[in-house]
Amino acid sequence: MLAAPVPVVLDADALTLLVDGSLADRLRGRDAPIVVTPHDREYARLCGEEPGADRVGAALRLAAWMNAVVLLKGDRTVIGTPDGRAFVNPTGTPALATGGTGDVLAGLLGSLLAAGVPADRAAASAAYLHGLAGREAARGGPVTAPDVAIALRPVLARLG
Repeated sequence: MLAAPVPVVLDADALTLLVDGSLADRLRGRDAPIVVTPHDREYARLCGEEPGADRVGAALRLAAWMNAVVLLKGDRTVIGTPDGRAFVNPTGTPALATGGTGDVLAGLLGSLLAAGVPADRAAASAAYLHGLAGREAARGGPVTAPDVAIALRPVLARLG
C-alpha cells in the first residue's frame, strides 16, 4: 500500500506495523499524502512516550518525524502537519471514546482524501464532522460507532 501513489490513512493495526521503525524510510520518502490517526496509547507505542500535556507539540513532532499528517485523537483532537502547522478540533466529545468510533473517523477521512481534499484539510474536516456527529449521536444516550455514522448525514445536511 505504501508503494502505491495514492493517499493513505494509517489507523489501528496499521500503526502497530510502524512501531519497529522498519517502514520509516518508506513513509518519509512517499510523495502521496499519508495521515496517521493514533490515540494516546498508539502514540506512546510509536514514540516511546505519552503525548503529555503538550498535545500540539507531540502531534507536530510525530508529523515531522514521519513526514505525515498526524491526527492525534482525543477529546480535543490535534492535527499536526510535517511543515509545522497545527489545528485543534473544537467539536470533540468524550462520547466518542467507544470502540469503533475511530473507524468511522478513518472512513470519513479516507473518503475526503479519495475525493482529492488535501491531507491537512481532510484531517481537520474529518475530525470536525466526526465530533459534531458524536455530539448528535450522544443526544440519544450511549454512543456506538453505527450511531456516529448515522448522525453524519443530518450533520452534513445542516452544514450544507
